[in-house]
Amino acid sequence: MLEMVSIVAIEMNICREKCLEYLDRLKIKYCIPPLFLMIFILKLLLKEPMHGYQITERLNEILNVNVQRQVIYFVLRKQEDAGLVKSMWTYKQESKPRKIYSITESGKEFLHYIVPYLKSLLDMVEYL
Repeated sequence: MLEMVSIVAIEMNICREKCLEYLDRLKIKYCIPPLFLMIFILKLLLKEPMHGYQITERLNEILNVNVQRQVIYFVLRKQEDAGLVKSMWTYKQESKPRKIYSITESGKEFLHYIVPYLKSLLDMVEYL
């Protein structure tokens, strides 16, 4: 089983590198589409509330990319405006105030519907 996971990881990395190569030729800066970035953020917040820096670090680690913090904060602001996430300031004596983000019920509902929808779109791509 571990061998299979390693093979899949290697294949994913090869696919990622090839995609980045093509995107570079197309002059497309980011390989993670905004909708997917939004979904990744919501999935992280489903596990636990986080501040923006934590989200950025975790996403860059998981996706093996360098998504800039301002992009994450832009997406978070859009998600908050849409009611998918909410934020709260926390204050600790020895550190700066931090804005902690958490997913709302609307965000959970959005995930419930968007993931199967995207899977069906990918199925359509395979069908074509």
